[in-house]
Amino acid sequence: MVRQFISFKRRDYVERGRHYALGKILSLTLKHAGAGSVEELLNRFRGSNDIHLVLQPVINALSEQHTPKYVHFLIGLLKDFLEFYDVELGKAWKKIELPKKAAVRVDRCPSIAEIQKIILNSHSERVRVLIQLLCQTGLRLGEALRLKVGNIDFANKVIRLSAAATKSGESREIPLCVELAETLRGYLEKRRVKSDWLFPSHLDPKKPMSRFRFYKTYYEILRRLHLDGRDPSDIGFQLRPHNFRKFFKTQLERSGVNRLLIERWSGRDVGVQGLYYLPTGTDLRREFEKAEKALTIFGKTEAPKPELDSRYERLLARNQLITLKLIENQLIHEKIFAVKQHDRVKIAEIEQKLANLRERMAEITNLLPREELASLDRLADELS
Repeated sequence: MVRQFISFKRRDYVERGRHYALGKILSLTLKHAGAGSVEELLNRFRGSNDIHLVLQPVINALSEQHTPKYVHFLIGLLKDFLEFYDVELGKAWKKIELPKKAAVRVDRCPSIAEIQKIILNSHSERVRVLIQLLCQTGLRLGEALRLKVGNIDFANKVIRLSAAATKSGESREIPLCVELAETLRGYLEKRRVKSDWLFPSHLDPKKPMSRFRFYKTYYEILRRLHLDGRDPSDIGFQLRPHNFRKFFKTQLERSGVNRLLIERWSGRDVGVQGLYYLPTGTDLRREFEKAEKALTIFGKTEAPKPELDSRYERLLARNQLITLKLIENQLIHEKIFAVKQHDRVKIAEIEQKLANLRERMAEITNLLPREELASLDRLADELS
């Protein structure tokens, strides 16, 4: 019955992972209803006057672990499923109480140093490239996973999304910075799997990589780096994948890129103002140049300096960076202890220190090659 319902929905129901969420809410509902199967649950609900007595405990259990927005999402999936099989929810729906859709999480933008750490510490080439793509294009995770090799135009330095691949249902173009273009070329040249998808599934190359596969790998990286701290709500992580999209917007805002272009590249509705904003080719090139500088993660391409000066600068940078990394690791351990003690004042104080520290580290990392940064991370972990 579940398969029949899913097959009736649109194709992107499975591509967006909603079948997993449906399975989750159905399992929880079966448990609270004391039913042994979905069919038994539906038979019990049809013509019943006490559906709310089952749904409300389900909602309460979800509210203890998830944000109000996610609770509404899961309950909405359950409602669609029950109504598909002719379960009348009119009176019961008026009796249940859903949590108010209030902002719970306190988001923060990841620093360049944190992004470098996360990318460099991934064992999967696909995940490394995917994280860099999210940071430097502002794509939603679902849009990035549905990206095809043919969507990348290296010659014109843009990524083209079809209307079917976007959340808004509108096609758009996003500038492709040089650093990301080089990474994508190297990734496509080295990968052994032949697939139209940029990030194919490791089980079936004809399908895109599962977002749940990515989540699992991503949060394992955060745990290894001790960056898996919870936000003040204690519901979500501070560094969610969606925050890479916020990094994209923040960096472009800081560099003075036209706001309407930022919204357009991000796939947001720009309204009437966007319809009347028609930049020329010169305008776009100027904004692309600003974006290129703002979104660079692993350093800028500069004219080579005299050999003696570059060696001297690298030696100083290496010594400074290892010292800062040791301080960073110590602060992270202190923060973990503060989280366990629920000391919010201490957590905020440590967060501020870490932010200042990572800004300084980000400046220094531009002087060192990627391989040396990875070795310094390992050395700092050993010394810690």
